[in-house]
Amino acid sequence: MKLSASCLFAAATLVSGIAFAQPAPYSAQERIHWIDGQTVTITYSPAGAPAQVSSAAAAKVLADIEAKFDSLGIAGLDVAIGNREVANGCAGVGRNTVHICWEPRTGTTADARNTGNTDGSVFWREGTIILSSSTTWTEASVYATLMHYMLHVLGFGHPVGDSVQNGAADLTALDISGLQTMYGAGSCALTYDATLRQVEIPFVKYRGGTYTARLQHNGGNDFTIVPGSIGMLNSANMPTSRCHGLAIDANNDLYIPQVNVGNSLFWANLRFENGRLTLTGRGQ
Repeated sequence: MKLSASCLFAAATLVSGIAFAQPAPYSAQERIHWIDGQTVTITYSPAGAPAQVSSAAAAKVLADIEAKFDSLGIAGLDVAIGNREVANGCAGVGRNTVHICWEPRTGTTADARNTGNTDGSVFWREGTIILSSSTTWTEASVYATLMHYMLHVLGFGHPVGDSVQNGAADLTALDISGLQTMYGAGSCALTYDATLRQVEIPFVKYRGGTYTARLQHNGGNDFTIVPGSIGMLNSANMPTSRCHGLAIDANNDLYIPQVNVGNSLFWANLRFENGRLTLTGRGQ
């Protein structure tokens, strides 16, 4: 299978050329990771498909892709097949979907796009994989190409080694390792920096807004917000983390399910009052 040079795209709108030596972690600057807890729903438009890719053949490939991801058993990665008969071609993009469609292309096999969106409260991803109707396809090449671009949409670039990103027919051990690192259990854990005595909060909801911040541990149960570390997330400043589960509730409590402290995972509960946070509970 030949993949064209168009596999190198600009970050944030066209997704492909993120080079890295290991499967994870991925570059936060690319902002392309699927959001934790949101099902990746694959939709398909048969409009413009070449004759060799019948609706039945496409349905089988999509079912095989869903089964492959399901077989991995990765807690934070849920892939499901949605509508396979979307009528409006490549305009069928929707919230939390990866939409597959066809367009005539010269010199390229496929393209992928992944964008982030928000309604001011909730953040989500929208992905598109555009297959070339000018290419001669087999069932195997459709599967391998879609799996290649699914990994781009999920946050992968081109690793060094054997990978479906580098021409393998299916996910390899390297690809699966990257998916497990990115989406597996513990992948949304915060990390306590023992040198700085700080915890980075990449996403937290509070009183209708969404923010980033760093917490400074002052000793004992006392934490404060590092001056200048608060940032507001919105359509102009999309989250760089896929982990969107933290919120300060109506009682001013912040529950953190997992904090990595010296390679051990803890849970923690903090009470936010008068600009300070007090640790009110913790455990393993």
